[in-house]
Amino acid sequence: MEEKLLMTEKFPLSPRVEQALERHREAILSISRTLFENPELSGEERQSVAFLASVLKEHGFEVTQPVGGLETAFRAERRGRSERPRVAYLAEYDALPDEIGHGCGHNLIAAASTGAALALGDVIGELEGSVVLLGTPAEETIGGKIEMLRAGAFEDIDTAMMVHPSNETRVNTTSLAAYPVEVIFYGKEAHAASSPELGINALDALVTFYVSLGLLQKQLRSDVRFPGIIKEGGTRQNIVPARAVGIFSVRAADTDYLDYVIERIRETAQAAAQAHGARFEVRHPENYFYEMCTNQALAEVCGRHIEEGGLSLIRTPRKKMGSLDMGTVSHTLPAIHPMISVCDELSAHTPEFGRATQSERGQHALLVAARALALTGLAYLSSDDLRRRVHEEFAQAKKKASARKAS
Repeated sequence: MEEKLLMTEKFPLSPRVEQALERHREAILSISRTLFENPELSGEERQSVAFLASVLKEHGFEVTQPVGGLETAFRAERRGRSERPRVAYLAEYDALPDEIGHGCGHNLIAAASTGAALALGDVIGELEGSVVLLGTPAEETIGGKIEMLRAGAFEDIDTAMMVHPSNETRVNTTSLAAYPVEVIFYGKEAHAASSPELGINALDALVTFYVSLGLLQKQLRSDVRFPGIIKEGGTRQNIVPARAVGIFSVRAADTDYLDYVIERIRETAQAAAQAHGARFEVRHPENYFYEMCTNQALAEVCGRHIEEGGLSLIRTPRKKMGSLDMGTVSHTLPAIHPMISVCDELSAHTPEFGRATQSERGQHALLVAARALALTGLAYLSSDDLRRRVHEEFAQAKKKASARKAS
């Protein structure tokens, strides 16, 4: 009964947070629209950062940039009666190449997190704790949050929240662990027509490896994915290729099994290299994305506020999913990453999905998301009981993970 009451509890400052959200309504919508109309690639989000920073400074936030060694990462903070506990909303704002632009909806993510920070910031002076907006760039490539974690940007954060646009609404988000693998085969040049026997064909080794991955897939769990491309296959058709490169996005439902899969891929590369007399090297060009670990205590509160906004939650397990750098954050501190529906059938990473964030439905979803994040942050700062449950759950999850690795 106590937990159910907590989900529906209205705190004394709740009406004022609601009023603040209404005051910031046009600013929230403007952020989404402005970023959508001015997409910037990962690591190049300078205009986006300048725009977000100006909005936050205008509303009393202290802005620091750069953060965590990333030029386009930033931190904006308003402090209450004490520094801790500290709630962080995470903003993504990188876009995809060419005409896809904000086809992953990061413009909506930035707007929802900024809106929540503005609303909670308006009442933070009456609360114990602080509200932070962390600008986290390059989610689509290196996983900026992971770089920021490594640099200590999350060390004084107690909980982290964000939402992601989708074609479904859910708070119990899961994701695949992912670790990109680049495999390089080294051979020896020779004339491909007159003296091929004098060379060692690195491309042959790569093709053997590529085909062998299809056979390996049959020996692994059904959640495993490793889509890939041949990045380099030689320079000219009459020269035996001395270097060939393939890159693969290796994914699995959890990090323990992903580690096993990567070792099997390494063994497969070694066998392909030996079969052709080549050498090989395995590199990891991007960061390790852990699977998302949703904090259920926070998700319950956030889900209730999403439902109050008129959206229906899906509670069945996700059938299709990608990977999130937020997953790695969720293994470091309590976190949630709800999905919020802006369309029905459209796939992310398409121009049509980006346009859906600007539709009437997308704008409504944005405002619901900002409200849910703001009120969940308020509940976390206002309720000793909620904080206790959030951190007890997180500690238990860490304990189980450690025991699993030890076994």
